[in-house]
Amino acid sequence: MELKYRPEIDGLRALAVVPVILFHAGFKMFGGGFIGVDVFFVISGYLITTIIVKDVEAGTFSFLEFYERRARRILPALFLVMVCCLPFAWMWMMPIELAEFSSSVLSVSLFASNALFWWQSGYFESAAELKPLLHTWSLAVEEQYYIMFPVAVLFLWRFGRRHGIWTMALIAMLSLALSEYVSRYHPSENFYFLPTRAWELMAGGLCSFVASKPLAIRDNIMSMAGFIAIAISVFMFDETTPIPSLYALLPVLGTCAVLHYAKDGTFVQSALSAKPMVGLGLISYGAYLWHQPLFAFARIRSLREPTWLLMFSLTLGSIALAYLTWIFLEAPVRRKIGRLLPNPRALFFSLGSIAAVFMLVGAAGIFEEGFAQRIPKAASEITASSSDIGQYRNKCLDYPTSDDDFVSQNCHLGLEGKKIDFLLFGDSFAAALADRVSVAARQAGYAGLLYALHACPPIIGIGGTWDQTRSRCVLYQNAMVAIVSRLKPKIVILNAAWTQLESQRLIAENSPAATTGYDAFYANTIETVKKIKESGASVYVVCCTPRALNKIDIPRSYAKLSMLGIDDDIRQTKVELERDNRTALAIFKSDDFSRYATLIDVEEDFCKSEKCDLLRGAHALFFDKAHLSRYGSEQLAPTLTHIFQGTQDILAK
Repeated sequence: MELKYRPEIDGLRALAVVPVILFHAGFKMFGGGFIGVDVFFVISGYLITTIIVKDVEAGTFSFLEFYERRARRILPALFLVMVCCLPFAWMWMMPIELAEFSSSVLSVSLFASNALFWWQSGYFESAAELKPLLHTWSLAVEEQYYIMFPVAVLFLWRFGRRHGIWTMALIAMLSLALSEYVSRYHPSENFYFLPTRAWELMAGGLCSFVASKPLAIRDNIMSMAGFIAIAISVFMFDETTPIPSLYALLPVLGTCAVLHYAKDGTFVQSALSAKPMVGLGLISYGAYLWHQPLFAFARIRSLREPTWLLMFSLTLGSIALAYLTWIFLEAPVRRKIGRLLPNPRALFFSLGSIAAVFMLVGAAGIFEEGFAQRIPKAASEITASSSDIGQYRNKCLDYPTSDDDFVSQNCHLGLEGKKIDFLLFGDSFAAALADRVSVAARQAGYAGLLYALHACPPIIGIGGTWDQTRSRCVLYQNAMVAIVSRLKPKIVILNAAWTQLESQRLIAENSPAATTGYDAFYANTIETVKKIKESGASVYVVCCTPRALNKIDIPRSYAKLSMLGIDDDIRQTKVELERDNRTALAIFKSDDFSRYATLIDVEEDFCKSEKCDLLRGAHALFFDKAHLSRYGSEQLAPTLTHIFQGTQDILAK
């Protein structure tokens, strides 16, 4: 358990931080770059376990000294980065963004940001790219671990070293098993929370207990194998890889192999001990802290995805800032002789005071709802569209557990108190459309019901975008067919995020088609409208509403353009709209489809010229990236009214 300086560990830190930064910069080659955090966890577990156990066994362990070292290592640079974020957040963020940022400032100060970012959004969602402090989730996980770990070691070592090691190994295996299970059903919780991450830190800790005599051939082979395992993870994994899970064993065990076998004289040890690698490793913590705010604010300011040249420049900028932070802050605070804040009392008082100020700043931003009064009136009016959400979205957009759940939902459209004439099926897009459908139906004397389910198209056999929604989509689609057969409506309207059809590659168990891809989408769609048509209903499919370029939030983006005085056209062209919906339109315009259903193409309602409107006056037509606001759905009044009036004419004949 002797701890001596190993330059190759700093080189390993460099190997971990660079892929993380390049992944967040958007360089596709580094699709698994996020596993750099897993590598950091293993290194941290290795070093901290060595320190704690050495002191415990020597009888010299002190909680005060341990947390003083952690505070000197983590907090000064972190607080500097947070301070630098504040003015840019104030200048460039819209109120709701600033309120969310304020929440992150508060949670980071409490080492609880992993819980906050889990609650706000997933790590791989596009909204996550706009969160300057997103990366602090890993610091929260580490510090939560090191609140409990020293206590656990002190307790377990009372029963002997061997007992403590085996208990650690058992807990690590349980944590790994938990991460594998939770990754299948709750991937976001799995990614962010300590219980499913603890095994990675413990893997490094357990590695510190293993000793072996140098053996050149074996050490070269095993350390190189570990290096290759990390490289494979960086270049072969992507955001669809469930991490942590059994997949994470590749980078974790690879890191353990490098830590244990990269002994003096091995090729890997020599490569990682090279001065550039060691130098980058020494400032790796600062580089990790700086890169995400730089990238996030670049994306916040520009609206459009920054160019690769800008992101590469910001990557170099994060390294330069890390170097300055190391020279002027980290090293002076951490060095033994002549250091800043030389005694624990001064350190904890200073850092505690700064943390308290951040908590007050964060609380103020939350309480004042992002200080909405600081933005111009025109921007404020546009921002209001973010709240212009129809009543049916939250009321009727839910996951069912049985057919009865659908029937019992109080989601009536149009008239009430009479026989059901029509049904509206779909995902969140259908729920956003429901307000205007209800008005048109009421005017025509129709009564109907809405059945909407997150991320599930109303097409038999096409599963959800995520594994955990697949079974729910099957249930939803089975219920849809059963309800149509039971109620025998005159009209059935289908609406969904048709642009996502190509990503819906999980063919459900009740799929009429045996293959995936376009053929399956085509066969399933035709089979769906055919079954509905056979019940006696007229079938209408509503498609396709536009989006902003880069799929950015529409009200926030227009408000930001107004606030910052930027002249930028974020609208799609008709060509781009049709390209995004090419799969759906190819099916909906086919002869087979037209035998059973009618396409209601709403392109002309939004695209009066070559470009498609996203804003009319001070009103955004969408309350987020793609869902119609109530004002936006009102633009479809003539089209939706025609559905019911046209059906009346057909029935009259």
